[in-house]
Amino acid sequence: MFASDLLLASGLIVLAFKLQIVERDMLATLDRGAMERLATSREMRAERNVRGGLGDTLGHDAPAQRQPLPRTV
Repeated sequence: MFASDLLLASGLIVLAFKLQIVERDMLATLDRGAMERLATSREMRAERNVRGGLGDTLGHDAPAQRQPLPRTV
């Protein structure tokens, strides 16, 4: 009876390690996909900034410079 318990315990440990490996691989795949989407969005944003932005092509005014408000007492 002791040998069967030992065999069952070792089988469950192996199964748990396999599950961890599968979860690690899934998370790595998700992380890789997120990094690719982030890189793509950064490239698109950089291209948009180089081209002058969408507002300039539509005739919109450029954003105004910040100015401090006058102090009233």
